[in-house]
Amino acid sequence: MCVVYMYHDEGIHEKVDYLKDNLHVDAVCIGPLNPTPNLNYGYNIMNYNAIDENHYGSMEDFEKLRVALHKKSISMFLTLLYF
Repeated sequence: MCVVYMYHDEGIHEKVDYLKDNLHVDAVCIGPLNPTPNLNYGYNIMNYNAIDENHYGSMEDFEKLRVALHKKSISMFLTLLYF
């Protein structure tokens, strides 16, 4: 089993074939996507129900990534912290 930890960028969904076929990745763990004042590397979330579209794309981009990973049987984990 190979797990890759990455921060989201709008191009991950284009790299899914490479991740699965060349690197044999089974899961990806994506860092925080939520809006944040960025005081501690994105772990001080302001809204847990939204994606920071200025940095990480839209909810549609996230859904595109989720579908692409699912088609290749790659699990996706999101990093969240609750204070």
